Amino acid sequence: MGDFRYTVTATFPTRTLALEWLEWMQLEHLHDVLHAGARDAEIVRVDGESHRLEVRYVFQDRAAYERYVHDHAPRLRAAGLTRFAPECGITYERTSGECVLALPQ
Repeated sequence: MGDFRYTVTATFPTRTLALEWLEWMQLEHLHDVLHAGARDAEIVRVDGESHRLEVRYVFQDRAAYERYVHDHAPRLRAAGLTRFAPECGITYERTSGECVLALPQ
């Protein structure tokens, strides 16, 4: 089985909020998810969408991802919602799936 990918797409009502969230991700959250089982992480600004960012995590396999979801995700999501309450207007979309083909660099 191949690597497992987990993507969180966040859309922000303002550029200021996006920058604040990005700083939190860089200084805290990405490290927490890496410590909780992700092998790699990156943040991509979606072309043509100045207030939309994708966070792409790579897990060794589906089992590692499911351990993360079961053992760590509830706590980490709650921490994020404490810092960025739903009322601030950030919306999230989550997708996941197994990598079926990757070419070497």
